[in-house]
Parts: sequence; C-alpha cells; structure tokens
Amino acid sequence: MTKPTSKASPKATKSTGRVSRSKTKAVSKKPRTAATASTKVAAKEVAPDQPERRTLSKKELIARVAAHGDMKPGPARHALEATLAALRETLSEGSNVTAAPLGKIMIAREKETPNGKLVVCRVKLKPGVTPAASNTTTEAAE
Repeated sequence: MTKPTSKASPKATKSTGRVSRSKTKAVSKKPRTAATASTKVAAKEVAPDQPERRTLSKKELIARVAAHGDMKPGPARHALEATLAALRETLSEGSNVTAAPLGKIMIAREKETPNGKLVVCRVKLKPGVTPAASNTTTEAAE
C-alpha cells in the first residue's frame, strides 16, 4: 500500500483563472564547495600579459567624438550614427574598410545565423596617429 503524496500542484484562482505556483525557491541539493567557488573566480580573471578590456558605450563614444571634433553632442551623435551606418553597410556587403587615421578593418570570417549575419573582423591600427596630433600639424601649416 502506498502513501498519498502531498506534492503541491498548481491551482487556478477563481478570480483570474491563472495558475499560481509556489513562491519558494528551489534549493540545490549539492553543497557549494570552495573548489567550485574558486573555479568561477578563476574563469573571470584576465591573463597577466593581457590588459583588462572595457566596453565603450555609444554615449561615451559620442562624448569623445564631440570633444575631438569641437562640437556639441547632438551633431556629434548624428555624425557618429551616419559613420556607423556606412560601416555596417560596407561590412555587410563583404567589403573591407580603410580609414586613414584608424587603419584597416578586414573581414576574417562570415556566417549566416538565425539572428542575422555574423561578421568577424580584424582591425590593423596605424601606430602613433591621434586626432590631436593631426590637428596640430594642420594648424602649424596655416
């Protein structure tokens, strides 16, 4: 003879007809050890020879464009969005981009995915060329 189980089954409420579920969180049966905690921390660490990378947001990039171009953020945003749209269009066509102060953006691989086209690029930066340095040479020539 088996005992009746007391598992809580979802029940529909009378007013909304929605199924209500238990509000308690599931507790892992496996205890967390120091070894599993240290492996997660080790996975986030950066190799000692590699610098820590940070992501530049669009807002920060607009601020930098405005500062380098001596312009207000509104026109800088329009200029940046137009530039990014042109880069997107060119790279989606399969063409490489050569931009004088930046360097070369070359397509390494392409792959069609369900979310869109994946394009992996390599960027070869020109050494030592900064917008501030190019502005001083043009001002000295005048």
